[in-house]
Formats: sequence, structure tokens, C-alpha cells
Amino acid sequence: MHSLLNVVTAPRRRAQLAACGLAIALLGSPANAADRLSPDELTPGLLTGSLFRELARHGVALQASTTLDALTNTRGGRARGAAPALLTEIRAGFDLTRLADLPGWTAEAHLINHALDRINADRVGATTGVTNIETVHSGTKLYRLWIEREAAEAGRALRVGLFPLEHEFFLLESAASFIHPTNGPQGDYATTLGAAIYNHAGFGARLREQSADRARYLMAALLDRPLEDTNFVRTSGLSFPRAPGLHLMIEAGYTPLEATPLRDARERFDKTAVGLWTYSRRDPHLSQRDAAGEPVRARNAGWYLLREQTLLARPDGSGMLAGFARLSGSDARASPIRESLNAGFRLAGWVPGRATDTSAVMVAVHRLGNPRREAIAAQGAIAATTERVFELNHRIELLPALSLMQLAQWISQPGGLRSTGASRVLGARLGIVF
Repeated sequence: MHSLLNVVTAPRRRAQLAACGLAIALLGSPANAADRLSPDELTPGLLTGSLFRELARHGVALQASTTLDALTNTRGGRARGAAPALLTEIRAGFDLTRLADLPGWTAEAHLINHALDRINADRVGATTGVTNIETVHSGTKLYRLWIEREAAEAGRALRVGLFPLEHEFFLLESAASFIHPTNGPQGDYATTLGAAIYNHAGFGARLREQSADRARYLMAALLDRPLEDTNFVRTSGLSFPRAPGLHLMIEAGYTPLEATPLRDARERFDKTAVGLWTYSRRDPHLSQRDAAGEPVRARNAGWYLLREQTLLARPDGSGMLAGFARLSGSDARASPIRESLNAGFRLAGWVPGRATDTSAVMVAVHRLGNPRREAIAAQGAIAATTERVFELNHRIELLPALSLMQLAQWISQPGGLRSTGASRVLGARLGIVF
């Protein structure tokens, strides 16, 4: 908490935060983490008023939120010191059944803005990052712009447009409270696009098929391969930089709670899934060069297996314990990480009188591939075998639209460098919905 106060009282930081906060306050109501923004599921926000409720009645959902990570690297890594990160989101969801008499059709537009400093790039240097809202460059980008047709009777949904994969694929809902990026896309996959979660949107299509009882699903997405800093919104118009080639991801899963009345119960998890991903174009090899000194090209593909489940739950829904685990691997010739494992627990309602507060703990182990270690050795450094991450946090819901999460992270051998001391990151995440 001391680091949080230091960050927000700096004059330059106060001005930036005030400007961002004012912009959000003028533009909307609350955002949430759900993939689809439904007018019927709006979270009450600090500024939600009759206008937004009336729009929701007609099938339009407007939401806005801001997330501030006030973090300090207190030991190890590249350098000590504070480096705050700010994410602002503005979303508009459209139920076209009510809005335009198009049964089964929905659409969404979503803008995000990253601001302030980069704790991983400047202070820690971890292969998989520190916080899931850090990006290479500050700025505003169009994150989603899609339209979807759902045939409920057939259990089929087709989405076309601009959208990210990590809100449907790789998804562990029980791990959503962690800020470390590896709890979104797994470490080996995320490093093919950049460590942060809020980066990876591409143009393409996603098809999802569900069984009649909704307990089994199969989905596949084919996207124009995005870059980490894709689709920045500029004053002169939109720019959509991208890498050559296409990106394919397939996932099959089993979610038995979807086939029962418990599917709408709060804090219930039961999911098993397996997935595959690949890029159509070969990427530069991390260590091998051809006769001209250029990197040879190597396939970039991988797989993952995940499981999450509610382990204990009170009958009245006031508390629960959930666990999760996910294992993945990739072709390490073009990706720095060969295998990743992350696992943890989420505990809710254990504080008397605080049913909405949650505590969570997780560990992640990322095994570096030989090409990455060879590249490190070629630079005269000593490569480590693994990079390990530990995160502990406790989230307090101060109001339905205001939350504060205190957290600590330890990252051993950041960047895969044996000579780099283990990093210790302390701080807090403040979330506000409007």
C-alpha cells in the first residue's frame, strides 16, 4: 500500500490519472471481464444512470472501466523502483434482436488505452511479464469490432471481425484474479505475440459448436496474424500493422455444469479442455543462422491441456475453494519457452462478513528451450533452465463498482538469466467501473 501512495501522489502521475479518469467518467458505465457484453448483465457502476438503463432496455450496453496497477520492484530484476500501469476500457455491446429485429445476432465495439510505465520492460525483465495490462507502447487501440450469429437451436455460433482469442481459448475463469499474464494465455503461446493479455486482436472468424446439453463444445478460430501493437487508433485514422500469415487455434472442452441448473450459480467451476495452435508462416529461429547470417525459419506451433474445478462450496453460496492447472508446450525453435505449467487455488468468502472478497495463490514454471538458452549463451550470459513465478493476492470489494487487490509476486531468474537476481514485486490493483 505504501508503494501505491507513492505512485499516485507524484505530480506527473496525478495529472495523467486525473485526465484518464475524467475521460472515462464522461463516456460510460461499467466494464466486466465477460467475453460478450450483454445489456441484461450490466454491473452497477459509479455513474450508471437512467440513460444507460434506457439504452440497455433497447439492446445497447455501454460500459467503461479503469484499472490501475501500482507496482514496485523491491528486489532483483533489472532495477528497483515503482512503475504504474493504467488500462482504460470503453465497450459498446449490441443485442441486434431488440435493436434491429435480427434474431440471434450480436455485435461489439471495444476501445482500450494503455498509459504510464512498463514495470517488466524497465524493472524486471521476465520472459512472460509481470502484469497483464503492460504493453510495449502507450496508446489507444481498437480491440474488438465484431458481429456474431448464434443459432441456439443448433448450438452453433459464428463470429466475424476483429477480436482477441484469449477471452475464449486458453480460458481459466478461476484464475481471472491474477495479474500475471501467464494466467491468461500460457507463457509459451503468449511470447509469440508479446507477454501482455490486452494486445492480441486480429481479423478473422471463430466458429463454436456445442452439444445439445451444452456440456461439450468444439471451437476454432482463423485470424490474420496480429502483432503486439496491432490496430493503434491515430488522429489521422486507423492503422492495422500485422505480421505476415494466418493464425489457427482449435479447442475442445467439457463443461458439465452447463448441462445443469447450476450453470448460472456464482463461483462454480468445472472445465476440462485441450487445444492446438499454429501459425501458417515460419518464424525466425532463435539461435540458428544460415550462410548469409540470417535466422533460419522454424515452425511455431503448440498445444495445451487445462482443468479447473470447484473443490469445496458452502450450500448457501457464501464461500468456495476452486483449483486449476494448465500444462502446455510449443516448438521451442521459434518460441523461448518449451513447456509451461501453472496451477493454483482461489478461495472466496473465508473472511466473516466479506462474502465477495477473494484470495488466490498460483505458481508457474516456464522451461526455456535449448535455442533460447543457446541465444543467451551467444551473448556471453549464463542461461537458466527455467523461469518460475509465484503470486499471492487478496481482493477486497469496497463497493460493487470499486475493488482493491493487494498482491505480491516473486519471479526467479527473470529473462532466463542465471545471473539476474530473483525479482520481488509488491503493490496493488485498483479497479473502478463507471
